[in-house]
Amino acid sequence: MHEIPVFVSTAFDEREKGISLGAKDYLVKPYKPNQLSKVIMHTLLSNGKQGADTDPAGIP
Repeated sequence: MHEIPVFVSTAFDEREKGISLGAKDYLVKPYKPNQLSKVIMHTLLSNGKQGADTDPAGIP
């Protein structure tokens, strides 16, 4: 479970608490959809991932 990045999306501005509990990033609503996309892309790239290891049919 340690390898699964967690992103907090909430209306509460408690970033320090979220990060201290293990969140990879913390977004306070309302935010633009591209902000979430940037956070996800940054995480994938920093972990050396390009996306899912499955084909479009869902077969690994």
